[in-house]
Amino acid sequence: MLAKYGTSRKKGKVMADVAQPQPMLAGVANRLWWALLLRGIAAVLFGMAALFWPGKTLWVLIVFFGAYALVGGIFTIAAGIMDSARRWLLIVEGILGVVAGLIGLYTLIFGIASIVLSFRVRGHGATSRVS
Repeated sequence: MLAKYGTSRKKGKVMADVAQPQPMLAGVANRLWWALLLRGIAAVLFGMAALFWPGKTLWVLIVFFGAYALVGGIFTIAAGIMDSARRWLLIVEGILGVVAGLIGLYTLIFGIASIVLSFRVRGHGATSRVS
């Protein structure tokens, strides 16, 4: 019955002939443990900032999300360059993270600049009237 299911006996032990599953990112995680640590620390800081600065939460969330996505994307691209098995998947994920981070930071900077510019234009009497 044991031979029917792909097992064999060696020195009194029953052994399966099936390979054990390995975690997908085990090799990358072993080489880039410090990058995973930095990403985890950034995530904790992200959560703490939202918790302890409720008045500035939106500002903090936008800035930290942009920075987190940007740095996470860079580290994911680095992992993709080092890992040959899933190279393109990790590089594409990293590029999307970098783009999301840049869009978040750009939107924040552009929004602040627009608000400042609107107050300056208003102060110089530049109004439009339809006759």
